[in-house]
Amino acid sequence: ELARARGVDPNKYSKGLMLKEMRFPEADEDIISMGLKAAYSSLLRGKINPKEIDAIFVGTETVTYAVKSVSNIFAELLDVSPNCLTQDIYNACAGGTLAILNAIGLIEKDVINKALVISADISKYPIGSPSEPTQGSGAIALVISRNPRIASFSKRFGKVSGNVNDFWRKPGKDTAEVFGHYSVDSYLKFQLEAYDDLMDNIGEFYADYYAFHAPFSKLPLKCMRQIIEK
Repeated sequence: ELARARGVDPNKYSKGLMLKEMRFPEADEDIISMGLKAAYSSLLRGKINPKEIDAIFVGTETVTYAVKSVSNIFAELLDVSPNCLTQDIYNACAGGTLAILNAIGLIEKDVINKALVISADISKYPIGSPSEPTQGSGAIALVISRNPRIASFSKRFGKVSGNVNDFWRKPGKDTAEVFGHYSVDSYLKFQLEAYDDLMDNIGEFYADYYAFHAPFSKLPLKCMRQIIEK
């Protein structure tokens, strides 16, 4: 429907980008309302009493308040311990990952016991721009503790950072600027460099599943193709 409204061949979206649908928040929703739903789901599924949570980390690039922590709002709404540590991690794409690393480090040092990590974003691009079909919104939450029930983290990671201007948003604007081919090249470059660093740290490995953060589904396929070729 979006492709037809923009006068674009629908195959460009469905096959070229491998997109099926877009997700929008309701008009009265923000990352707090979305993140709260995800947090409730996480606690209910894990049968966890909110009072057991002694840290809340929020990873996002959708700034709700210029100088107020949204993690404090979550702490009040979820009725966690008043001695709960709270922090917002504002970082495009990597906010949720960095929030998880914060939780792991503090649990390893016995500073905290159980952390609730919430990652939520509303991504918007200018109407009619090539990036418009890749926008969307969503939230996820997970509880991290010393004795995990579902999955455990390695003590070694692959990591890379760089100052790249492929994606950014000016203060006061609610839509982001993105530069197509340069952005795709940057994504692949950094994914592969992080993968190389992981291999340097843990050696050759084989995985049943790979999970990627990406603006559209075609990019992880390009990345996996290059990993297989290497």
